[in-house]
Amino acid sequence: MLEKKGYIDPLARLSKIRNMKRGLIMRTIILERLRQAEQTGKTIKEISNETGLGYNIVLHHLRMLEKEKIVTRKGKRPYKWLLTGIGQRLIDKYLEIKSPTML
Repeated sequence: MLEKKGYIDPLARLSKIRNMKRGLIMRTIILERLRQAEQTGKTIKEISNETGLGYNIVLHHLRMLEKEKIVTRKGKRPYKWLLTGIGQRLIDKYLEIKSPTML
């Protein structure tokens, strides 16, 4: 999905802050990694290593997504970050709109 030039995940747009293009792209990349590890979650270090984004950048964007209740952290340090039910429902709704199922 990220291979499409210009693709921005709809969950990357946050309501409480100004959405800059660079931040939208970074949050899209982070959300894609979390979506791939839907059941187990990922640590900040894992996301950072897989994406090439700095640890502090990933942490910053995850905290912003957490404030919007799109992601949550579980367990003890190092925390595993997961999509919340709200985040997952929004993704499912978006995918439904983009590609409705054939009857």
